[in-house]
Amino acid sequence: MATCSRAKERARIEHASSSLQAAALGDNRRQIMLAMDDLEADTKDFAARRMDKSIRRAFAGRNINELDSKGSPSKGRTGMTQIIVLPHLELCPGGVVFEARPGESLCQNLLENGIAIEHACEMSCACTTCHVIVREGFDLLEPSDEVEDDLLDKAWGLEPHSRLSCQAMVNAPLVIEIPRYSINMTKEGKAMKWTDINELAIELAEAHPEVDPLQINFVDLMNWVLALPGFDDDARHCGEKILEAIQQAWIDETEHEAG
Repeated sequence: MATCSRAKERARIEHASSSLQAAALGDNRRQIMLAMDDLEADTKDFAARRMDKSIRRAFAGRNINELDSKGSPSKGRTGMTQIIVLPHLELCPGGVVFEARPGESLCQNLLENGIAIEHACEMSCACTTCHVIVREGFDLLEPSDEVEDDLLDKAWGLEPHSRLSCQAMVNAPLVIEIPRYSINMTKEGKAMKWTDINELAIELAEAHPEVDPLQINFVDLMNWVLALPGFDDDARHCGEKILEAIQQAWIDETEHEAG
């Protein structure tokens, strides 16, 4: 029965993936977004199982009583507090548990304990590459300021409990998740496609700060996208609707930056 259920799940995922690939060849942005939502929904249970498996592997051999009665990580050695990092495909595939130094930033603690989280601005609160999601303990942290909030608006995978780890000072036990991608990873590794509307808009705004996106023509817009570092997609996959969406996202990004 379980084998049959898994086979049906794989078939749904393959169908959703094929539907997204087909939609990406056209210029119907709504259809593309719906296909992306369908794929996300069909892979949700699979992703949850993989996450659970990784967490069980991370805690192999540990006694659950090491956690306090409320289910939060307990304090360990004197002056230290425990951080649980959920599995991340590249940085810590099995998850990590370590004792952190209170009063230091979460980013510093991660680096000191072998988690090579990105910090392109050297922890000066000038980028979003150290973005994390605080799954437990978020309300125990000092609130973020306006500068951090503005930067977080540009972060990949933004959630209500997102923080920049270079600005979050450790003062309590935490459970955190490091998003799979960051803006920097997009530039250096994960190729952008025509469907990455918001990411393309951010890159265009940075590459052409002198340009008013309201005045741009679609020929120039298409050529500028094709010339972006980290962009890898076929020009034939682009259409007027996609260019309209990119232009509008660029306009929104410019207005947001202007405040």
